[in-house]
Amino acid sequence: MIAKFFQNPILRPVWLILRVWLGIQWFNAGYHKLIDPAGVWVGPRAGVAIKGFPTASCTLQL
Repeated sequence: MIAKFFQNPILRPVWLILRVWLGIQWFNAGYHKLIDPAGVWVGPRAGVAIKGFPTASCTLQL
């Protein structure tokens, strides 16, 4: 049933629009990480954003 949903020729334009929109969103997010003035993804402060996740997730909150 799911295969018929994805292989339906009538829905091909819908999947095309969805894939193009998702690709634009992915590209836009990556571009903003490169030009971010805070510079937590690239540059001298690279890794600050990544380091914050494991640091906060590994702390015990009692």
